Amino acid sequence: PPPSPPPPPVAAPEPAPIEVIAVDVEPSVRSSKSSRHSHSRSRSSRRGSRDRDRERDVREVYVEREKLVPVRVPYPVPVPVEPRYETFRYVEGRRYSPPRMLPPPPPPPPPAEEERMRVTISDRRREREYNYRR
Repeated sequence: PPPSPPPPPVAAPEPAPIEVIAVDVEPSVRSSKSSRHSHSRSRSSRRGSRDRDRERDVREVYVEREKLVPVRVPYPVPVPVEPRYETFRYVEGRRYSPPRMLPPPPPPPPPAEEERMRVTISDRRREREYNYRR
């Protein structure tokens, strides 16, 4: 197979323009001397010589400012979560007991004829029946 063509060259990004916040002009030794002697000269000559000195000896220094500006950005922070337990509160009162299953009461024994006395009274008007227990 033929070799693949080389990838296109990547262009380097252009540097951002420098933002200048201050320009410092460094005075030279010569200009300080000339300013001392300039008192003796006339005004017109003094102005002309200063301009010439300034043109010759001036050096500018550029001070760059960094672009780091503190900005508050919200970001997630892991917060430790306390484990949740089932909690109980103790209260004064009756203790809980599950409902008890009572065994069914035993069936009553069949009545014995000897224990009961059946009295039947009949007359002209009505008939009555009495049961007596001994």
